[in-house]
Amino acid sequence: MLFWRKNILSLAVVIITAIASFIIVKILKKPGSMTVIESQSMDMTAMKPKSIPYPVKITRVEPIVIKNKITYTANVKADEDIDIYPRITGQISYMKAYPGDIVRKNELVVKLDPDNSEYKAKQLEADFNAQASMFNANIANEEFKQKEYEYKATLSDKKAANENLNEALATQKYWDSEIIRQKKMLEDDVISLSEYELQESYYKASQAKAKAAKEKLEAANERSIAAKAAYESMSHHKHHQYNLAQKANAGLLDAKIYNDYTSIRASANAVVTKRLVSPGVTVYPNTLILELARIDKIRVQCEVSEKDASKIKINDPVLIKKIDTKTSVKAKITSLFPASDQEYRTYTIEAYIDNVNKNLSKNSKILSLNDYYFYPGQYVVMEITTDTTYDLAVPNSAIVYRNGQAYVWLALNIKNKNTKTTYTCVMHPQINEDKPGDCPICGMVLVENKDAEDKTAKLVKVTLGLSDNNYTQIISGLKQGDLVISHGYDELTDGDSVTDEDL
Repeated sequence: MLFWRKNILSLAVVIITAIASFIIVKILKKPGSMTVIESQSMDMTAMKPKSIPYPVKITRVEPIVIKNKITYTANVKADEDIDIYPRITGQISYMKAYPGDIVRKNELVVKLDPDNSEYKAKQLEADFNAQASMFNANIANEEFKQKEYEYKATLSDKKAANENLNEALATQKYWDSEIIRQKKMLEDDVISLSEYELQESYYKASQAKAKAAKEKLEAANERSIAAKAAYESMSHHKHHQYNLAQKANAGLLDAKIYNDYTSIRASANAVVTKRLVSPGVTVYPNTLILELARIDKIRVQCEVSEKDASKIKINDPVLIKKIDTKTSVKAKITSLFPASDQEYRTYTIEAYIDNVNKNLSKNSKILSLNDYYFYPGQYVVMEITTDTTYDLAVPNSAIVYRNGQAYVWLALNIKNKNTKTTYTCVMHPQINEDKPGDCPICGMVLVENKDAEDKTAKLVKVTLGLSDNNYTQIISGLKQGDLVISHGYDELTDGDSVTDEDL
């Protein structure tokens, strides 16, 4: 009793201090911190570390458009190669041509001899001869018309003389019978002698008139025959003169053509690809001067394997691109060459395309090769689309080949839009709440439950279909919505835990 009396004050101080300390700890303790007793009583098995999941890239399987494409290098060919040869002998006095220059249709590219050359002189001479011959032909034509008029006049005279003769013969015929009747009447004393003689005079006059009409007809016939001969002769003369005029005109045309041959013009819009002769050189009809190429339209050709050739059809889309540049042109396959190369077993395909840059205004003139997409001899890439489908597909990087069979890695049970998000405490994993808040044990802020994101990898066999540069069609082995691993699967085995590195 004596002890308690002596130490009661000290015991009271200890008790009061302990109570005060407990109250202060409860009030001031930070969320997540523990007392010594709490830390000693904590179940550490709840904090055991879990296995670290492999970080991977995961893609959802969805239907997309896939275009099966094959790519080959190709060669650009001109729509038409134009070789410039002279048609006459001459010395080059002018040449507007250098490789890469653009020439237009009817533009002068080469001039042979000066303007006062022998070809020009021959043209002037032929022109004079043609004019003189045509003048003579016109004179002959006027003379022909006169003879024609004279001949027609004789035909009119002949017709009139023939009509007079017929009339006279009719009169004579009347008097031939009438004089017989008059003579009998005289013998029968019906008429007097004087009356008979008067009728006889009429009879003789009709005979004379008929004779004169016959003579006039004969004279008209003779004049007509002569006029006809003159008319026919002048007709031949006229035709001869016109033939001479035509011959002279032909000579003029020849001379003009030969003179025109001294000016060599481009037959079409083209680019100069080669110059083989320099100005000042005398050239002959078999001398190749220039090589031009029509490239407003071009032919892009490539050699494809026998296997790929069987897939390609006329009008298949093709993208033609310059190597190492961004220039590209959309086109279609226009030709499939039926024969294959016997040595390499390849087939030629062709796309015939407009080559003028579409950015060039319709009213703008082509000034250089830069106004064209491509030029002859250039190597380009042809990307040919042979088939198109809309189906389930995965990235090409997701496909794994083992023993010739295609596989993909599935990410099973991955959190998706339909998975409910939960929240937990890093210090008390047994806490699993449906919404954010504080830990009911330690008061720490709850965090999103990442355990739900860790999934299991599984290798599955698939059947592949069409493929392009990015995706491959899946014919069987997967369904829409499946999640496949497209990167990071190199060290995986079935059952490994994985997590999407983008989460």
